[in-house]
Amino acid sequence: LATMLATMAASPLLSVLRAKPFVLDIAADTSQGKTSAVSVAATVWADPDWRIKWDGTTTAHERYIAACRDVGIVIDETQSADKPENVIGLVYKATTDIGRVRGAQNGQTARTVDLRAIVISTGEQPIPDFGAAGGARARVLTMAGPPWGTGPDASRVSPEVAEDQRSALRRLRDHHGHAGPAVAAWLANLAPDQIDRLRDIYDHEIRRRIQHAQLISPDHPIAPRLCEYAALVEMAGGLLQSACGLTAPYGWITEIRWADMLDRGRGADMARAAIQRVMSWAISRSGALYGHPDAKGAVPSQGWIGTWES
Repeated sequence: LATMLATMAASPLLSVLRAKPFVLDIAADTSQGKTSAVSVAATVWADPDWRIKWDGTTTAHERYIAACRDVGIVIDETQSADKPENVIGLVYKATTDIGRVRGAQNGQTARTVDLRAIVISTGEQPIPDFGAAGGARARVLTMAGPPWGTGPDASRVSPEVAEDQRSALRRLRDHHGHAGPAVAAWLANLAPDQIDRLRDIYDHEIRRRIQHAQLISPDHPIAPRLCEYAALVEMAGGLLQSACGLTAPYGWITEIRWADMLDRGRGADMARAAIQRVMSWAISRSGALYGHPDAKGAVPSQGWIGTWES
């Protein structure tokens, strides 16, 4: 949860640190606390229900991200996307500096939108599993398992933690939206030399994480990119402490989570990747695969391609 809160607060840092945006991918089975966790994270900027779904059009998503520049964004339920490739496509768009070039009615090109926001996404399977995601894998930090737990192998949410969720959300429905603006205001008041110092700290944190990644995951193909994102999360967490008066020290990304993020960033072997792609294709077309039988059990003559066993 600390990782998600820091990620939501990190968007204003993108332009200050000249950092690259990324997607924090929350992947866990149903009823493991994803929605309640992103609801808490959303309160950094707005009310707990401030999020959109993956079932919108790519153009609508892109314009939404452009409109929310420098603000953290939550897009919920990747499984609701029309096509798996739409998820991968939006990851590419959301993690670039400018949006898609489009033509205008006067025969010229329309002004490109400036995309500068970090996205938190939720779903039941990791985003890199949504098809051929070689490049997308380097744009995503995947946090698998219950977000309220301490690591990817944590058990399901306990009754005590569930009550903590409900209690936190009850309070946050009355008090929300202060932390993000406080971070932005703190950054806006920095002098040029302070900004230079902040960039030096960011560069140092990246180097430190790269050295650590080389120890725990040697020869990792995209570790430097993932380390940039993790360093940005750590910087944003520190700013949350400074801007909001937090006194207790936090581990904004636990060692267990970070090791798992690096492992998932390596990518699967070819055989596993092929199986994952087939399963993604099957899940996205589950309605047609299962069919829609009538009262007598007959399947339709059109729009049905067979049955499958999970």
